[in-house]
Formats: sequence, C-alpha cells, structure tokens
Amino acid sequence: MTERIALSGFGVVSPMGAGLGALADGLLTGRTALRPITRFRSVDLRNPLAGEVDLAGADHQELACHMLGTALQEGLAGWRGLEPPVVISTTVAGGPLARAPGPGPGRGWLQDPLAARPDLLPADWPRLSVAAACASAGAAVAVAHDLLRSGQAQAALVLGAEVINPFDWMSMEVLRATSRTRPRPFDRRRDGVLLAEGAGAALFETESSLRRRDGRPLAWLAASAATVGGYDMVGPETSPMTRCMAEAINMAGERPDYIHAHATATRSGDIAEATAVKSLLGAFNVPVSSHKGAMGHGLRVSGFFSIGAALTALQSQAVPPTVGLEEPDPECGEIRHVIGRAELLPVRRVLINNFGFGGNFASLMLTHPEMR
Repeated sequence: MTERIALSGFGVVSPMGAGLGALADGLLTGRTALRPITRFRSVDLRNPLAGEVDLAGADHQELACHMLGTALQEGLAGWRGLEPPVVISTTVAGGPLARAPGPGPGRGWLQDPLAARPDLLPADWPRLSVAAACASAGAAVAVAHDLLRSGQAQAALVLGAEVINPFDWMSMEVLRATSRTRPRPFDRRRDGVLLAEGAGAALFETESSLRRRDGRPLAWLAASAATVGGYDMVGPETSPMTRCMAEAINMAGERPDYIHAHATATRSGDIAEATAVKSLLGAFNVPVSSHKGAMGHGLRVSGFFSIGAALTALQSQAVPPTVGLEEPDPECGEIRHVIGRAELLPVRRVLINNFGFGGNFASLMLTHPEMR
C-alpha cells in the first residue's frame, strides 16, 4: 500500500506539564522537571528525585486515569472519523505492581486505565495491548503503522499511562541503574537514570481518512521498525539497535535531520546507541539529543515523550538540547550532541529511538507535514 500515514492527533501529560505546548517549552528552554518523590516513601532510595507530574490523587489508578483522560482530550480534539480507530494500549491490565507500604497514595495495582475507566473511550472501539518493556510505545506505533498500511484499519489510537511506583523503582535500584545525582545522557560523569511518569495519546490515520474529514497532519509517519533480538536480554547491544534504526531509515528512503535518542544515561546503553548512530550515519553528521536528562525515563510511555520532542523539532525548526550533558563521553562515539541550548536547524525528518530490556527495539521516522 502506497498511501501515506499521518500523525493527526497528539496529546501528552509529562513532568513538564499538561499538553504538547508545555513539553515543547520545557525541552526547548532546557528546563529540568525533576522533583522529590511523593508517590511513595523515598527516604531509603539512592536518589529521592523523579519526573513527577504536578498532580495529586487518591491512588495510582486515579492518577493514571486522570493523566490519560487529559492526554486523550488533546489527542482526539477535532476527531470526526467515519469509523472508530483501533485502540492500542501500552498499559497492560494487571501491572505494573504499584503497592506501597503504609497509608496514602500508591496502594493497589495499576491496571489498564481503559479497564478502570471504560467511559474514557466509546465501548465499540476495538482494542488490543502491546507490551515491549520500555519500547512499548514505539512498538505500539509500529503495530498501528502495519494495520493502516495493510488496509486493516483506517485509523489507530496509541495510548498509555505510567505512574511512578516502588516496584519499577526498586527494579532499577536492584540493577544499579538509578543515578545518585541526576541523569546525564552521553556525559562522561553519567551514573544512571531517574524515572518519570505521564501519559500519551497518538492518533494515526491513512491519508484518505484524513482528507475525507478535511483534517491536517501534525506529521507523517514515514517509517517504523520494531524488532526483538540480541544475545543479552538485559543489557544493551549495538548490533540489534543498528538493525532496527537501519530498517526504519531504509523504509523511509531518506536520512534523518535529527535523532531523538533513547539515551537513558546508563553507562553501557549510551555507548551502544551512540556507536549504532555513528555506524549508520557517520561521525558528527546528524544532531542527537534526549529528553531523559530533563525529566527522567517514562518507561512504557517514554516513547510518547519522544514523539512530543520530535513534533517540537518539526514545528519549531529547532533541536532541543540534552539537559545534563556537559562533557560528552569519548566512548559514546563521535556524534553531534546538542549541548546547553536548542539549535536552530532545518528539520524535515526525525528518527526516534525507543529501546527496552528483553531485546525490545523500536525506531520511528516522522517527517514534516508539508513534505510530499
């Protein structure tokens, strides 16, 4: 199928605030959105800071539903499709664990918000779930892309919500992946990541569906790749990252003007990704940055923050800086980092990397809405 696929609606709640505008402003100005954890007891943690959304709630489930509802309002604004979109959720019912000791927020299990609040979307919209660890959002977009390109659907809505909880946090602590200071992607002093929460809703549809309702694209989804593989099911590997990125670039048929990296600020992960970028695109060739130094790692919803960063670059014609990056690690390869402030550059194509444990890899290519 040769019909183009549009990203026609997008809503996000992030530690920067509610809406794409808040996320874009925070990223372009280099703001840091890390704050002390309030979701559960944090005095025994290596670091009590996280990318929390400034929102109070009775428990994790209420918070997740509130954030997702807000993202859906923005993402579905103006939607008047002729047939319901396929809904692809990245929040799998029954997990993750969100049980915190003692009274207050955080008790109970975090379920799929659509199961807890069925009124968030019409009941007749078909639904499925995608679980691919921290690559869940990117993998879900790839599933949506396949459904639309194959003619099995005219529209697909990818959504998810994440609330900071002790289970995810302690899992990272056991792996010694959390930072004692702050996330510093690609920096020689980096010592790990901090976690974030939020929600996202991304609406994709075929060009014919978009034209029938006189809609306009925010961007075109020119390519998607979702792969599973690698020998190390926990640690990062350069080869499968390279293959995934290459598949997306080959599908798009063009090189990116900007790469929004996964870059979690872990010792080995940043080296593997930077090496993959250099092997594909050469040294100092394409600007690279990551949002995780500014607000932490959103785990299963991190891909929505990355899509927001890509839209920011396409709309503002500026590449956001990597907050926390001051002295690039020579081991991260000779790549073109964006340090200190946003760079004004012509941006027509953005490659998004969204990687996860268990050998899960996803890469997407978004292009400017005016491109043919």
